[in-house]
Amino acid sequence: MVVDDDPLVPSIAKAFFTSQGVKTCDLASNGEEAMQLFNQCDGRYDFILCDISMPRLDGIQLIATLARARYAGWVGIISSQHPTLCRTALNIAESYGMRTAGIARKPLEQAMLGKFLKTISEGNGRISPAARALSNMSPEDIHNAINEDRVVPFYQPIVELHSGLIAGAEALARIRGPEGNIIPPAAFIDVAEQNGLLEPLTRNLFNAVLRDVQRLNCVHPNLNMAINWDPKLLERHSLPDELKQACDTWGISPTQITLEITETTAFEASATILQVLVRLRIKGFGVAVDDYGTGYSNLDRLARMPFSKLKIDQSFVRKAGEDSFSMAGVETAIRLARELSMPTVAEGVEDEKLWQMMRACGASLAQGYLMSRPLPIDQFIDWGNAIGWRFELPSAMAAGAA
Repeated sequence: MVVDDDPLVPSIAKAFFTSQGVKTCDLASNGEEAMQLFNQCDGRYDFILCDISMPRLDGIQLIATLARARYAGWVGIISSQHPTLCRTALNIAESYGMRTAGIARKPLEQAMLGKFLKTISEGNGRISPAARALSNMSPEDIHNAINEDRVVPFYQPIVELHSGLIAGAEALARIRGPEGNIIPPAAFIDVAEQNGLLEPLTRNLFNAVLRDVQRLNCVHPNLNMAINWDPKLLERHSLPDELKQACDTWGISPTQITLEITETTAFEASATILQVLVRLRIKGFGVAVDDYGTGYSNLDRLARMPFSKLKIDQSFVRKAGEDSFSMAGVETAIRLARELSMPTVAEGVEDEKLWQMMRACGASLAQGYLMSRPLPIDQFIDWGNAIGWRFELPSAMAAGAA
């Protein structure tokens, strides 16, 4: 749904979304009309794009009303208001549990509308029936997938900004359905966590990654693979020994594996978790702070944690070129990491402008759709072999061909 009191804006947005395959795009001229449409279809909207300055019920009021109606879909802002106000509007939506796709400035450009769709797609919230796969995954489905080894890693490359060399990848969990279809994590992570299946799912994924690393070492050795690890699974004192034993079984060095822990949960870690993290580092595993910028860290707090790498949250990276606050967040993260001699990974690098910007800021590594979408192991190897395991910017490749 597009909500704006300027009739030209919704018509432009609808024409673009329709051209990209979106089947239904409702239009409203203010928040009251938007809520009427929302109630008529029982809130079944994947994405609501709204202005924040409108008569009768403005964008801020609309977001609050949507929250009371338990809307948990995607929200985007389109406005000519000051960027600070737009960013605060997104923060309000996020505080209500909504997912935010970004900000488009007026006059409206199709490129920004395309970024909205891309952000939603990457966040496993695609505007299609597949986006509702979440309701189709039961605990029994997940349990069967684990027992049948249908938890599969998809790899998104991580690239050195100064050289273009492929440093490794992040392993992202997917489930292969009984018919061979790939099910995104939004369909099973929460269900797994609520039903005590997160630990066996994560261990299944870990072993699948070790198997793939063993294969990769025959093709291009010493890549580092990062795996998201829920802090609740770090309460076992024996975990470092168990993971080291698994690496030994596959003939993999722990130095090739990095466990990623989200910033917010990491800084609430118990003494047991801290002990486990330190022992993981002693055994050679990397430990990265993920989604940095979404919590309340500072240099002192970072210095107390046994991190080996810092990943800057993509919400800051993507908006760095258009939002001074996001750019300040990126620069602060890089500065703090440099003080602690930690490399930084800029997540969400989608175009050459962001690549150049992150490189100029001093980030060490980049991850995002500019390089590649997440790939299954066969495609990941083919992709790496095709480019000689060194990424070149499209503009550089075009200049070389000319």
